[in-house]
Amino acid sequence: MSATVKETDELRRLRDELEVAEARATRLFNLTPVGVFLTDEKGSTTYVNRMWCELTGFSADAALGFGWLDAIHPEDRDRLRANWEAASRRHDASGEEYRMLRPDGSVIRVIGQANPETNPEGRVVGYVGTIVDISQRKQVEAELRETNQLLSSFIRHSPIFAFIKDVSPGQSRVLKASENYRDMIGIPGSEMAGKTMEELFPPEFAAKITADDWAVVSRGEVLQLEEEFNGRSHTTIKFPIRLGDKHFLAGYTIDITDRKRAQDELMHSRAQLLQSQKLEAVGRLAGGVAHDFNNILQALLSLATVLRMRVGSPELASIVGEIEAHVMRGAGLTQQLLLFSRRQTTEKEKVDLVEVVEAVGELLRRLIPENTLFSVDVPTTPLWVFGDALQLQQVLMNLAINAKDAMPGGGTLTMRAFRNFGEAALEVTDSGCGMDEAIRERLFEPFFTTKETGKGTGLGLSVVHGIVEQHEGRVEIKSAPGEGSRFRVILPLLEVPEGESVRPRRQLNLPRGRGERILLVEDESGVRGALAMLLETLGYQVTDVGSGEEAIESVAETAPDLLLTDLVLPGVDGASLAARLRDRWPGLKVVLMSGYTEDEVVRRNIDDGSVHFLQKPFDMRSLACEVSAALIADYAE
Repeated sequence: MSATVKETDELRRLRDELEVAEARATRLFNLTPVGVFLTDEKGSTTYVNRMWCELTGFSADAALGFGWLDAIHPEDRDRLRANWEAASRRHDASGEEYRMLRPDGSVIRVIGQANPETNPEGRVVGYVGTIVDISQRKQVEAELRETNQLLSSFIRHSPIFAFIKDVSPGQSRVLKASENYRDMIGIPGSEMAGKTMEELFPPEFAAKITADDWAVVSRGEVLQLEEEFNGRSHTTIKFPIRLGDKHFLAGYTIDITDRKRAQDELMHSRAQLLQSQKLEAVGRLAGGVAHDFNNILQALLSLATVLRMRVGSPELASIVGEIEAHVMRGAGLTQQLLLFSRRQTTEKEKVDLVEVVEAVGELLRRLIPENTLFSVDVPTTPLWVFGDALQLQQVLMNLAINAKDAMPGGGTLTMRAFRNFGEAALEVTDSGCGMDEAIRERLFEPFFTTKETGKGTGLGLSVVHGIVEQHEGRVEIKSAPGEGSRFRVILPLLEVPEGESVRPRRQLNLPRGRGERILLVEDESGVRGALAMLLETLGYQVTDVGSGEEAIESVAETAPDLLLTDLVLPGVDGASLAARLRDRWPGLKVVLMSGYTEDEVVRRNIDDGSVHFLQKPFDMRSLACEVSAALIADYAE
């Protein structure tokens, strides 16, 4: 009896301990964040913990006796059944990822594992399984995967050069890069992935990039820099990214070659604008002083001409001729400035180059020193071009003066006009020092000169080039050190049909007056007096006054035959004076004078065929011809 009682007490104790153990196990299972389930050998559920119920949405009562495959998503059941049966035969655990279908129709993703339990004989009597919800993790992974795909697609197809690198001390390796890197370095971004800078670029350039990359990630600062590679300019921006203890670098490169070229062109344009503004200032200055300077030259030239006509000594006449030549050179300098600054007006007409060469040759004979053999070679028939005679004379003067200066010890200077394979040509040849290629390349640059300070302005050949371009011609140069120089100006030849009337070649004898009355209006007394003497010498009766008001008051009832007036006058200007007097006498002939080249435009605006223009300074021949032309009614324009 006592033994039986003892057994009963021991059994009760063991039962109590088992209940305590089961209660502890249940509490443990319910506290674990992992879903736990127990099944028998056939897979019917015998126990589920609280987390399993929360994850699957089934209650504990509903799950008991539940086939564990019943809660699996239908599309995953066959796969899981086959894997579980195979694992059971091996007495091995079965674990994998699958989906579970909740009672409300929602789906969760889990990683599940089932471990077989065996009895002492080794027979499987049940399974202990766990499930872990990975739905959120899978969603994050999907979002990361999508983001990574978008990022990869953006970088791969980016219109700019974009990249991501893995950076460590001494090494920078490309993770992703734009495909269009092919345009920059010849390698597409897909082939750059995994390569270091040393594998992609020349050693020195690669070392610089690697050092810059490490400086960015180590300092945590954004870097922007300009680089030159393969003849292209680029701006690169790099910024650091740190994930844990890993250093990454992202950035992009923009090709700025075209922008820099545009900036350079803009700077060049600004420089050209500044230069043109400087030239405009020179032009304004030249135009401003031209009137007064030309008036001075006009007075000197007119007085020198009168003096030459009145002196009886040939030696003194020669000296006066030298004075006239130097005055004309001074006038030429003014014209050079005006032509260079585009303030010299151009009046094109049919011009005979033979006359141009002869006129320049006549003037140059007074300037060429005796130790230089000077010759003029022209054809016996006219050589017609369409141009401005005075400007073409300026071309020859500039070329001839340069040729003379290139022969300080004397030599040979030849000036020619001839037909050149269907074109007209002017040519100046000298036996001087010649020029090398470096000088020839800069000949037409403004203000470039090889002459000593004070002996050259550097404008002569730039003026030549400008005039020839205006005449649709070109300049050909042949020169070498010690072999002299040849400047050939090629101009379009103007073929004149037979029978077409052309202005006759200039007469050598000066046209003279027959006592015609001329009203001379000039505010510069020196110019007025000299011109009055010239006109009287030419056979005209002259009344000279210093202003437009005096001219109006001094005119008698009988009209003068011709009005010779300066355009720029105090009070009533020359154009207004001409208009008022022509209102009184409609047939009045008018010759306007001015030292301003722009005043030629004024003359054109009031010209009805009876108004002529003289650009100061002018010589006696020009004065005689223009006055005579204005007085002769049937003069052929």
